[in-house]
Amino acid sequence: MKFNMAFLTPCSILLSILGTANAASVVLWATTSDGWTEEDPTRSCFVDTRVTAFGDGQPGGAEDYFKVATTKWHSSGLQFGCLQKDASWNCIASCFDNGANPTFSTYGYLTFLAKVEGDFSPVGCQPTVGLGKRWPMYASNNIQLNGAYVQHGELSDTEFRQVVIPIQDFATLEWPDLSDVKTLTFKSCGTAYSFAATYKITDVQLTDDPPPLLETGAPSPVPSVHVGPWITNIWNSADDSHTVEDVATSCLTHGEAYITTTSAHDDIFFDGLHDYFTASPDKYRSVGVMLGCQGKDANWVCNKSCMPWDGTNPDFTEGYLTFLAKVEGTFTDTCKPAVGFTGGGWPRLSSNNVVMEHEYVDFGKLVSDEWRRVVIPLADFKTPDWDMSSIYAMYFQTCGMEHVGSQPSYHVTQVQIWDVQPELIAPPPTIAPTVQVTESPQLATHRMVHHHWYPLLGEIHDSSTWYYVSGGTWPSIPTEAPDQSIVVVIPMGESVSFSSYDETKYDKVIVYGSLTIVPNGVDVLLRPGTLVVEMMGTLVIETLEMSETVTIEIDAALDRDADPQETMVGIISLGGNIRVHGNESSKKMAKLITTASVNTMQLVVEGDVGDWSTGDEIILPDTQEGLDVGHWNFPNNEPNGYTDQTEIHSIASVVSDSNGNSIITLATPVSYEHTANAHAGHITRSIKFVTSPTSSDRGHILFTGMGSMEFRNARIEEFG
Repeated sequence: MKFNMAFLTPCSILLSILGTANAASVVLWATTSDGWTEEDPTRSCFVDTRVTAFGDGQPGGAEDYFKVATTKWHSSGLQFGCLQKDASWNCIASCFDNGANPTFSTYGYLTFLAKVEGDFSPVGCQPTVGLGKRWPMYASNNIQLNGAYVQHGELSDTEFRQVVIPIQDFATLEWPDLSDVKTLTFKSCGTAYSFAATYKITDVQLTDDPPPLLETGAPSPVPSVHVGPWITNIWNSADDSHTVEDVATSCLTHGEAYITTTSAHDDIFFDGLHDYFTASPDKYRSVGVMLGCQGKDANWVCNKSCMPWDGTNPDFTEGYLTFLAKVEGTFTDTCKPAVGFTGGGWPRLSSNNVVMEHEYVDFGKLVSDEWRRVVIPLADFKTPDWDMSSIYAMYFQTCGMEHVGSQPSYHVTQVQIWDVQPELIAPPPTIAPTVQVTESPQLATHRMVHHHWYPLLGEIHDSSTWYYVSGGTWPSIPTEAPDQSIVVVIPMGESVSFSSYDETKYDKVIVYGSLTIVPNGVDVLLRPGTLVVEMMGTLVIETLEMSETVTIEIDAALDRDADPQETMVGIISLGGNIRVHGNESSKKMAKLITTASVNTMQLVVEGDVGDWSTGDEIILPDTQEGLDVGHWNFPNNEPNGYTDQTEIHSIASVVSDSNGNSIITLATPVSYEHTANAHAGHITRSIKFVTSPTSSDRGHILFTGMGSMEFRNARIEEFG
C-alpha cells in the first residue's frame, strides 16, 4: 500500500432526527419523540449519546430540546435519511420522511431556537452551523450564529433566541441547489481553543414564512453599557475592494499587477473560509488598501469613496490594528514582512513600518500555510511628525532594490481596528501555558510543527541516556539498561544500517541523518517507544525479496504532561522522509469456494494462491448476517451484544485440487462459520509494524505533511 498522511482535522459526530413536511414548512425537530426512528420508537437517531442529550437529560424532560456538547475534536448535529436497509434494500430505520434526504432549497429559510455556552470572542471561535451532502459529500458554507441571523444579534447562554438563516446563504459553487442534505452540524471550536461550545437547540424547521427576529426593547433612560470591543472594519470581503458608488473604481493600490482579491468560493489554495487580498510588492513599491475619497464631481463633492465609505479619511489615533495573514518570500535579517500607513493630509506623511513578528503575531511569526493573527497597537505606528490622523492608505512593505531573492507576498483578510487589544490565539504547548514566551531558547519545552506542538527532544529535556551514531556504527548498548531508558540519535550527516535482532526496548530512536533497516542473514527486530524522523532525515526499511523479515515493535507509555497533544509513541515524521518497501505478495485475497464450518481445519479457495506457504497467516472475515453494519458504531447498537467473528489462522499446508483450486490446511480449527464467497486475506508481510502487547499505549504513524512517506507491502497491526 502507499499512502500520504496528515493530521486529521476534528471529526463530526452527528445525530439524526424525524421530520414531516407540508407545502410551506417542514419540522425537523420539535419534541423528544423526534429523537427516534420512524419505525422503531426505541432506537435513537442520536448517533453518539456521549455528546447529545434530551432537555434535562431524560426523554420527556421539562423542556423539549436537544443538547449538543461539542469537544475539541467532535462537532455534532442532525442527520437525515436512511440509517439501515433490509436485504431487499428497503429502508427499515429512517430519520426523515421514509429515509429521504431533503432538498433544503425547496424552502426559503432554516429556523430554530438556540442557546449556546462557551468563551466566544469576536475574532476567535464563534457558534457556527453548516450542512453536509449525502453524495458526493460536499460541505456548505458555514454560518456564524450572530449578527443579522440571530435575535438581538448574538446567542445567549440564559435564554433561547430565534435564529433565521436564508437557505441560499449555505449554497456554494459546488453545491448550489443544497439537495440530498445528509447532516445539519453545530460546529466544534477545534483543538486551538481551551473550551468547547455547547448548544441547546429546539423547534428546528425549514419554512417559507420565517418568524420575525425580535429586536431589543426601546432604549432605557440610562443607556446600557456596550459589551465587547468596538470594531471598525477596514477590509473584510471582496466588496471592500472597490468604492461604494462605483465597482470599477478600486480601493486597492497599483492594480491587479500588484494586488488581487480572491473570493472564498474560488479559494483552492487556502481554506475556503475567507475572502482575502494578495499584495505582491516589487522592489520599487509597496502595495495595499486605500481609504477615504478616491474621486470628486465638478462641485468637489466626493462621489467615489473607500472605507469609511463617506468620503472622509479616517483617524486611527487610538486602538489596535488587527488582521489575519499568510506570507511568502525570501526573508532575511534585512527583509521581513512589514506594514505601515500614509496620510496626514498633504504632503503625505509616513508612519513607522512595523515588522510582523514576535509579540505582534501568533506564535511569533507569519507562515505561508496557515492564517495567523496580527495585532499591532496604533501607537507603534506614530511618529513625532504624525499622530495617525487622516489616513490615506495602508501599505504592505517591499524589501527594496537591494534585496536578493523573492519579495514578500502577503495574503490578508479581516482587517479591523479595535478599541481594546485582541488576544493572539495560539494553541498552548501545555495545558496551562505561560503567556510570555521564555527569553532563553534553552528554557523552551515545545516546538510548533505544522499546526501542532511537539515536545522538544534533547538531553536537557530527557532523563534517558543518550547514545549517538558515529562513523556509521550503531552504538553498543549495555545489556543491563532498563527498558525505555535509552535514546539513540543518528546525527545529521551520519548514515547507519541496522540489521540486528535487538530485544532492547529503546525510549526513542531519532533520525536527523539516514537510517536504513535491512536484513543481513537474520530477521530484524527494533523496539523503539517512538521512532522520530526529523526534517531532512531519512528512514528506509526494505527486505529486497529476502526471506528474512523486519519487525518494528512499539512499546511505550504516553507522557500526557510533557506531550498533552499525544504526538509521540509510534512512527513520527516531522518533515523527514520515510520509505518502507516489503516483498510483493503475489495474491492478496482468495474467495472461499465452500462455507468453512465450525471446527473445520481445511479451506477450499478459488484458484492458485501463489506464494502463500506454511507458517503464513490468513484472516477470515466476520460473515454474520442481520447486523446493522451500515452504522459506524454498530457493535454498540446490537441489543444482545456483538461478538467479532473475524479470525486469524496460520497455514499448515497448501495443495492444489483437480479443479485448479487450492486446499489450505490450517494449524488450528476455525471457531466460527465463514460463508462461501467471502474472501480469505493473506496478511503475512516481510515488514511488520506492531504495538507490543506490553505497551501501555498503542502506537500510531504520524506524517506532518512535509517531507515524504511511502509504505508498500507492510503489515500494520494494533496501531491507531
